[in-house]
Amino acid sequence: MCYICTRTFNTVGTRSTARTSSPLRRRQKGRDRLLTLNYRDPRPIYEQLEEKLRRLILSGGIAEGERLPSVRELASQLAINPNTIQRAYRELEQAGFIYSVPGKGSFAGALHAVDEGRKRELREQLKTVYTELRQLGESREALLTLLEEETPHD
Repeated sequence: MCYICTRTFNTVGTRSTARTSSPLRRRQKGRDRLLTLNYRDPRPIYEQLEEKLRRLILSGGIAEGERLPSVRELASQLAINPNTIQRAYRELEQAGFIYSVPGKGSFAGALHAVDEGRKRELREQLKTVYTELRQLGESREALLTLLEEETPHD
């Protein structure tokens, strides 16, 4: 069992009800599963995994500096290709959520670094949306008004 995933399977491939104890589970006060993947979700598996790990890091489920399971451990637990895990870890590292130490593994990053990475990512998304709306004929003033209306006043 890895620290994050508690998914187990019996020999015929159906989900087992066996539970194991892990440091993350104990800290989460009885949560059944910390990481589950939905195979019917239209998003790729690596995106689902990336989102779940982001939420765990931001919520404190994975503490700053805490070691994440190795790619092999998590791949065997989730019964998915290690390249999928590697891609999710790479995306998280680029966004600043985790950092890697060669020969030691991947670790949860500092939240201030995560915040900066997330701000940078959201600014890029905002630029993309703004450009697309302008190309569709939306006026600059209408977009600014929309931002003002949707933004909570401090």
